[in-house]
Order: sequence, then structure tokens, then C-alpha cells
Amino acid sequence: MKKIIDFLVNILLAIVYPNRLLSLFRVKNLDQNSNKILGNDKIVKVLALVIAVGFVFVVRYTPPSSANHQEVLQNQSVEMRIGSGYTYFGSPIPTVDVILSGDQTDIDIFLATGGVHLFIDLNRLELSPDPHDNIPIDFELLGVEGQLTVRVNPSVVSGIQIDRYETREFPVEVYERNVPNLDVRYISEISVEPEYVEISGPARILDQIFNVRVPFDHSEIAPEPTDITRPGFVVASDYYLHTISGGIEFNQEVVQVRLVISENIRTIGVELNSQPLAGVPLGYEITDIRLSTDEIEVWGGSFEEMVNLIVLPRINFSSLDDNGQITVELQPFLLHGVYSNIDEVVITVEYEEPATVPTEEEIDNDDVTWIREREKKRKIT
Repeated sequence: MKKIIDFLVNILLAIVYPNRLLSLFRVKNLDQNSNKILGNDKIVKVLALVIAVGFVFVVRYTPPSSANHQEVLQNQSVEMRIGSGYTYFGSPIPTVDVILSGDQTDIDIFLATGGVHLFIDLNRLELSPDPHDNIPIDFELLGVEGQLTVRVNPSVVSGIQIDRYETREFPVEVYERNVPNLDVRYISEISVEPEYVEISGPARILDQIFNVRVPFDHSEIAPEPTDITRPGFVVASDYYLHTISGGIEFNQEVVQVRLVISENIRTIGVELNSQPLAGVPLGYEITDIRLSTDEIEVWGGSFEEMVNLIVLPRINFSSLDDNGQITVELQPFLLHGVYSNIDEVVITVEYEEPATVPTEEEIDNDDVTWIREREKKRKIT
């Protein structure tokens, strides 16, 4: 490089001092005519100018080595080209490095006037259940190229699947992550709005979806149930994205889950059998039969199979106590898991005894035992 600079300096000096040409080319013995020519300032100046222009031309237009300079454009995005009605999924599309090699001036002009556009043409690929591998990354040069060499790293992409792009509707299902410990007199009802959502994506993935599941936690809306009905609201957003793999798009971004906690109490009637008494002794007159209550409140369980009325079974007259009463437990008449505000019903029978006690020959054999039991009680009293 120093020799080139010295050469140019000598050329320029020769323009001012023509005799330097002689020493530059080591010419010592020139004839008289040559000396006159070289001694002419105008001729020497023109000669020096021609040589200088020729040198600049040679240096400027000699093709540089492609490895002269190098610049790396890092993390460049890649465009995926695919026809309408189709989509791709599988391996994520990486960012790549673009390596430019060539003259620094060419690189600067190229970057100033455009750049590199990277793309993968998926239109040439066929539908297949297996992923496509080693798909080349193509590029377009958008600037003044000059004498540049362009290289992409990595140069291929693998694991790409092609499929039809479809939109389908799926039902939304709400499931409880933590079921509250409610009093059995209360029941929680959950609803969701909207009940259906649209999902767009590859047909192969949509085939695997049955519904959209939205997890719901009662603790997100707080306190214990209050009187009769207490509505509460919670918005469940993006929960369902965790249950389905990527490559799809939810057209409905959020769903609203509504929780209503209601007092689960019903009133049912209680009544006697149409023939409530058996074994009434001969001569006794039944004047009244009544219940301590004719209705009860029940809650819990399911009411689908429960009747609206409890009919008590027929009782035997001999089962009455001295006050003409008998207590009947109600739980055996309720379904499992159903509770009531009253556990038992008292049946009271009012009657009038006959003026004289009939002999054993005058009464039926069924009443003999009852009479004997009554007489024993009188003696004890």
C-alpha cells in the first residue's frame, strides 16, 4: 500500500517538476530530442494526467474479492407464502441471519436502497399427514446489488405441515375446579355465555376438538350464600387455550360464566292413609284423627323422583299410647340425601269407649288381645 502511495506522489510531483519522471523511470542518458520533450511542461503534465487517470480506472474497476468485506443481518423474519383456504402449522418458523459479502461500498449502497426479503413458498407442497422437511428459504434482493454474495443461515426449515383452513363451532363446557362446601339447603347453578364459540385453524386439529372447556373456581366470586338467590359473575378468559395445542384461533376471545346460588327448599304435604286405623275394638267410636302437621319443608338431593305428598301407612289401634297418640318417623319416606325441617309426625286419635265391656264371646278374636292389654294397664295404674 505504501508503494502505491509513493507512486501516486511521484506522478503528481512530476506534473510540477517534469524532471522527476526521469528519476522515476531511472532514465539517465536521453538524446537531445527526448530531453526536449520531457523538458516541456505541457507535454509532461498531459502525460502525467493520462497515467494517473489510467491508474485510477484500473484500481476502481478491478472486480474486488467477494470475501473482501462481510456484514451479518441478524434475526431476520421469514414470510410464509400459502394459497387462500390453506394454512400451515408444526415447527415454529425461525428467524435467520443474512450474510452479505463483497465490497463495503456495494454493501452500504445495497442496504441504503433496499435489503433482503426472505420467504418460504409453501404453495408447491402437497397435503400430507407427515411433516415436510428441508424446505428451502428463498430470498429476493430489493436494493442495488453490485458485486454482492448473499447467504442465509439456516437455509432450510423442517417440520412444517400443510392443511385446509376451516372455521367450526364448538360447545362451551364449564367445570368446577373447587366445588364449594355449601349448606345442603343451597344449590349452585352455572351457566355460560355464549354457549358456543367458533374456532378457526387446520382441519386436522379441529377434528380432535370435542368442546371448549372453561375452568371455574367459586372462590373467584366470594362469600357464602345468602337468602333465596344470590347471583354472581366471573369472566373466564383464555383458560380454554391451555387445553388445545397451537395452530388455532378463537373467534370469541372471552366467555362469561354466571353462578347462581339458590335456597333449595320445597314444601310437600303429609296426610293419612284413606283407611288410617286397623284393629279398632268392637263398640269403640273414632271421633277424630289428626296430624301434628300436614306439610313439611325438604331440601337436598334430587327431586325428580320425589312425590309432592307423603302418605302415612295404616296404623294399628293397639299401637296408640294412653293419650291416643303414636309418633311416626318421616326420614324413611324421604329419598337418600334429602332432609326435612320436621323429623316426625304425631298422630292423635280421639275415640269414645263403649258403656259396657263385651265378653270374649261377643267380640272377635282379633280384639281379645287388645282388651286384655288394656285391662292390665288399668290394674297397673
